[in-house]
Amino acid sequence: MAVGGRRVLVAMFAALAAAGCAGPRGATEPDEGWAFAEGPLPRRAAHPAQPETLADGARLVRVALPIQTEPGTCAPVVVSGLLAYYGIGVSPEWLETRAGTTPDGGTSVQRLLDVVRDDVLPGSGAELREHLGFGTERFTRLFLAYNRLADARPGTRRIYWMPGAEIPVEKKLSLADPALLREAANNLSGRRAFWRAIRRSIDVGDPLLWGVVVGILDEPLLPPTQTRGGHLRLIVGYREHPREVVFADPWGPAHSAKRLPLADAWAETATLHTLHVSQ
Repeated sequence: MAVGGRRVLVAMFAALAAAGCAGPRGATEPDEGWAFAEGPLPRRAAHPAQPETLADGARLVRVALPIQTEPGTCAPVVVSGLLAYYGIGVSPEWLETRAGTTPDGGTSVQRLLDVVRDDVLPGSGAELREHLGFGTERFTRLFLAYNRLADARPGTRRIYWMPGAEIPVEKKLSLADPALLREAANNLSGRRAFWRAIRRSIDVGDPLLWGVVVGILDEPLLPPTQTRGGHLRLIVGYREHPREVVFADPWGPAHSAKRLPLADAWAETATLHTLHVSQ
C-alpha cells in the first residue's frame, strides 16, 4: 500500500504490501539519544520492560521512536525504534536499503519483516510473531459484510471489486460510509483475537507492529500530509474500560501515546506482529 493520494493495491499475497506514509511538515531528527549501527549487531536482545499502569487504568509500555522525516519511510523508522527497544541498534536507513524503500512506492512491509527475521534476529534470542498476516481474505470478507448492510439501507453505495484480481483498497474504502464500514468490520470474527493479542503482548512488555489503512475513519492528530493508505504504527498499550488501543506514530512526541476505541482500531487493521524474547 501507499499513501498520500497514491493508489493502494492489495495483491493476493499481501494485504499491506507497502507503507508509504508521509511525515509531518517541519519534523526533525532528535538531537541526541539515537546511535545506530549501519547493520545489525550480533548482540542478545534485551527483555522488555514491564508495562506501567496509568491513573485511568491504561496499561502502557514506553517506546521512543525516531522521527520520520521522509515520505515512504514510516515502516523502517517504526521497526528501527522497536528493535532499539529490545537493545538491537539498526538504523532506519539500513532497513530502507535492505527493504527497497522508495519515496513513491514506500516500503514493502512483508519484505521489511523478512529482512528483520532473516538478517537481524538470528542469534538475538528474539523471534518475530505473526498475529494477523498478509492476505486479501480480511478485506474480501469486509466488503461482503459492508454490502449486506448497504443493501438494507436504500441510497447507500455498495463496494464492487473483481474476485481474484488486485483490489484497490484505498479507492474502495474511500467510497464507503464510515459508520457502516465500522459496523461491518466489527460484525466480523477476529476482533476478540486482535484484542487478546494486544492485551497479552502489552502485559509482558511487547509492543505490537500494527499495519493499518489510515484515513478510513476520523482519528486524532493525523497530519495533513497523511491522507489515505497503508501505514505502520506501534501499539504501545490498551485500556480495558472503555476498551481503547494506545498507539504511537513516528511523527514526534505528540504522537507517542494516542488512543482509538477498539471498534475504530479494528476497522482499520490490516496486519499485526510482535517481537518476543525467549526466556
